[in-house]
Amino acid sequence: MSATQNNLTSNLFADLRPSTACDFHRVVLPYEHMQRTTMPQPKVPVYWCNRMPTGGYAEMIQKKREGYRVVIDIDDHWMLDEGHYLYDRFRKAGVNEVIPLCLKEAAAVIVTTPHLASQVRKINRNVVVIPNALPYDEGQFTRSQDLESDTPFIWAGGASHREDLKLLPQSPELTIAGVRFDDSEWKKILGGIKAQKIKPAMRLAEYMRLYDGHKASLAPLVDTAFNRCKSNLKMLEAGAKGLAFIASKVRPYFNEVDCDHVLYAESAHEFSRKMKALAAEKNQMEDYQCSLAEHVRLNYHLTDANELRRQLFESFS
Repeated sequence: MSATQNNLTSNLFADLRPSTACDFHRVVLPYEHMQRTTMPQPKVPVYWCNRMPTGGYAEMIQKKREGYRVVIDIDDHWMLDEGHYLYDRFRKAGVNEVIPLCLKEAAAVIVTTPHLASQVRKINRNVVVIPNALPYDEGQFTRSQDLESDTPFIWAGGASHREDLKLLPQSPELTIAGVRFDDSEWKKILGGIKAQKIKPAMRLAEYMRLYDGHKASLAPLVDTAFNRCKSNLKMLEAGAKGLAFIASKVRPYFNEVDCDHVLYAESAHEFSRKMKALAAEKNQMEDYQCSLAEHVRLNYHLTDANELRRQLFESFS
């Protein structure tokens, strides 16, 4: 598969970099779903990418000269917190400068939340909010048939969450999943973890298997400017697999759409208390599992998100 691909029957060209979860969820997975359902039919060539074109600002300008309407899809802020392990690398590479330049030149910018839209709108006013979404009950996004064989609770994520993980209790009832043992940041994280079970990372095409065997997923999040621009994807993943969900009481997880289906905690002590209470009450656990599974399928389905994308792509002339 080439980096940029269209299906020969559409003016839509998607940058299908498979390298990160952001690429996967914001372009690769939606595009694959379009190919199986309804492919947008823009009147003019549309180039669609995550964060910025592969070739950076130079490619952005070249695409515009060739007549493309460039649509950038972005699911978090381009300015990392100074404590982020990639902060120095991004600063030296100029990523913090290139992404805003590309956003300014885009025909439209797609974001995941209204809060992130308010930040992007300072650069480009043509912003469309399309939440993260999943193709529920297809492939790896089906409800788990095994909620019993592993620890009751799971945290799944990447190495950027070292500070967030400090909000979780040290507990043998918890599995830390998504670990890359050869990564220097993960080595730092693992140095502070005791008692928990560890699961290695999996390929994006099968990563949802990490949730199998567990009853509830956890999403601790430190309340920072960068984190407030994130999406609620971890909640969608938990709901897809039929798990209950406990999250920090901060944006993006604490909002009026999701609040009735999520349990909230504001400290390691409170996470521990909510985990013990949920594990002790089988009926409550099942209620939250069923409630969230229904909620995400109703409000965050990829079919609905792709319909919004279709309308946007076909609006250009």
